[in-house]
Amino acid sequence: MKVCLDTNVVVSAFATQGVCNRLLEWIVTERALCLTTYVLDELLQKLSRKLRFTDDEVKTAQALLTPFVVNTPVGAHPAVPRVRDADDRPVLDHAAAVKADFLITGDKDLLVLAGQSPVPILSPRDFWMRYCWQPGQ
Repeated sequence: MKVCLDTNVVVSAFATQGVCNRLLEWIVTERALCLTTYVLDELLQKLSRKLRFTDDEVKTAQALLTPFVVNTPVGAHPAVPRVRDADDRPVLDHAAAVKADFLITGDKDLLVLAGQSPVPILSPRDFWMRYCWQPGQ
């Protein structure tokens, strides 16, 4: 199972100890994480500028996630629907290009495209409840 994550999910995974954190760990250990350099670059900027992670913490995050970066051709994927926010387009294009089984995001602009996208789009909680969660966790 190939899973792509939007930046907001990865930022939450590093910033909090909640569903996104457990989800990232589960995907890395149990499935195939496919990140784009676009998401990785956005993550590193947000960790540094918004969350004020130290340079060493940012470098650690980069080192942990770089092995999961899958390069794809830059540009629009023909099966991807029109997006309201242009910043969402590279994420959706990447997920379609790598033929991901899922794109996980908390972005409402992407979630509303779930029925039109070539890649199933789920929120972190929906994915967790459907595929990861087991009673007693």
